[in-house]
Amino acid sequence: MLDPAGKSAPWLKGLGVEGQLCAEGGALPAGTELLIIGREALKKGGRLPYSERDIAGGLNVLILEQLPEIWEGLGFKNIEHMPRYAFARDKRSPILDGIAQDDLKRI
Repeated sequence: MLDPAGKSAPWLKGLGVEGQLCAEGGALPAGTELLIIGREALKKGGRLPYSERDIAGGLNVLILEQLPEIWEGLGFKNIEHMPRYAFARDKRSPILDGIAQDDLKRI
């Protein structure tokens, strides 16, 4: 988990999600299958903490809330006040246990 702002690790731990914190700019621990990028963890002009090669090798990445300028810097258009719809890529993932598709609407 990359959480330099400390805004996500306590919340996730309270939900029962355990993880290893990784250092900003450091290499991912060997065998990392899921990288959680915490709230406001990405910096404007900074590099992503993973590569295309990591993704091709099977790394899954969950990016939590980032500031609008971060998304825009990554090439996304941002509308700050609009309902969001999320879709599960792998519905069998244990991170989605107890979460229905309707729970992912207007988040």
